[in-house]
Amino acid sequence: MSSSRLKSVETFTESVGRVFASWAALQMAISHGFGGKHSAEKGEWMISVTADYFIQNADIEYYELEDFLAELVSNEFDTIVEDDSLKFVAKTICDLYALCSRDNFEQVKIELDKLPKPTSPQLPKGDGDRERQESEQGSDTSEETPHGIEENMERVTIDDRPSDTTSSTASGQDPVAAEDDGWCVVGKSKNKKMKHV
Repeated sequence: MSSSRLKSVETFTESVGRVFASWAALQMAISHGFGGKHSAEKGEWMISVTADYFIQNADIEYYELEDFLAELVSNEFDTIVEDDSLKFVAKTICDLYALCSRDNFEQVKIELDKLPKPTSPQLPKGDGDRERQESEQGSDTSEETPHGIEENMERVTIDDRPSDTTSSTASGQDPVAAEDDGWCVVGKSKNKKMKHV
């Protein structure tokens, strides 16, 4: 491979990486681990696979690349991209490939500068982060909770008397009584004594 061709391939591969870095849907799938514990590696792998797709195939149209990328994202990240970003990404990569093929590296740089800045979506905070943030903000919920429970416990009364379900069943009423609010109260049924033979 000539040095000019090698530079074109390297520039194109780097360009694909820059496009993928600015692709919010892909970055979200990677950062949230939609591809499993190797999501970041899959993201890197997609760059080389996409560059190889162009090197091994001639005259790729943007809609072919769009289908190829949709299949990759679906298979590797179990994600369906429905925001038309696939079309934009595919057209951009096809345009960059055409520029790299003509060794127009200055225009490649200009086009890459037009891309949205790479995004790094915020990961959801874990319990440890939330507790740390609350303690930094000066709110300590661990003291509030027991106090609230204690107040509620003072109002609770326990009734140890057995419920009178036998009178309802003896009088022929259904032990399952529907109340006005839609809830059903299920009472005890009579215990049948088992006979041992």
